[in-house]
Amino acid sequence: MDQHVKITNEEWAKIKQVAETGKSLAGENKKRLDKHNERLDAIEDWKIALPIDIEEAVRNGLAPLLDKVMTYEKKFMEIEITKERERADRAEQLVIEEKGRKQFIRRTIIASAITSVVGGGLGIIITAFMANLLN
Repeated sequence: MDQHVKITNEEWAKIKQVAETGKSLAGENKKRLDKHNERLDAIEDWKIALPIDIEEAVRNGLAPLLDKVMTYEKKFMEIEITKERERADRAEQLVIEEKGRKQFIRRTIIASAITSVVGGGLGIIITAFMANLLN
């Protein structure tokens, strides 16, 4: 496909101007691209450094607050544990009192039964003895 093409001087001038304009635009675009590359590098560096800075800020700024929160959390847990112990002690005391009441009722019933049986038996014996003496 090697063919000679004939163009006029005017066409040659236009093509040359377009080529030079394209070359100058390419140079400008390369400069802009280099500038943007520098900015992108700076942004990437910042993106890497930012989490580290945030972590340090959190560690330095929130560490005392976190200590206070942990202290209060321990206090609240101790208070809850104390309340649970008090509830358990009250429940145990109620069980002991109920057991004492049941034992008292059992003893009273047993004592009444023994008294009734013994009293009744003694009454029968005394009545029989008296009846034998009077006869």
